Amino acid sequence: MNAHRLQTTPHRILLADAEHTARSALEELLREEGYRVTPASNGAEARAALEAHVADLLLMDLSLALADGEALLEIVRARYPEVSTILMTGFPPYEPRVAHVLQNPNVEIIRKPVDLQTLFDAVDLASSRTRLVTGVVPRQTGKWIPASLGEFTEVR
Repeated sequence: MNAHRLQTTPHRILLADAEHTARSALEELLREEGYRVTPASNGAEARAALEAHVADLLLMDLSLALADGEALLEIVRARYPEVSTILMTGFPPYEPRVAHVLQNPNVEIIRKPVDLQTLFDAVDLASSRTRLVTGVVPRQTGKWIPASLGEFTEVR
């Protein structure tokens, strides 16, 4: 377990993925890193978890977001603006369904298959929005990761 990560990232992640194997594997890896993870296999479960205020960060498969008519993303944006969102996708960034989601400035996208370092860097970056509220200082990495299509953000 990475004790440094425990001090610098959101402690509560809502992991929404319809694929049981992928969701279980990511849940286990995130828990090993010290996160409190609430799994959801569909949009209804994810909405219920959000209403129970169990998450600082929503980590969701893009296919689930699209199957749910993007309603979940709209709910997060409208009702829970403090919850950062990362979407995982195997679709290329030029696909219309990905490009459309990238128009939402509160959403980060990472590619599947998920590289664990990229995932943890994206979680750290997304959680920096939460740090503005909690006052936790981000970890120093000096790495650049995609913030959106054609744009990069330095993690400091």
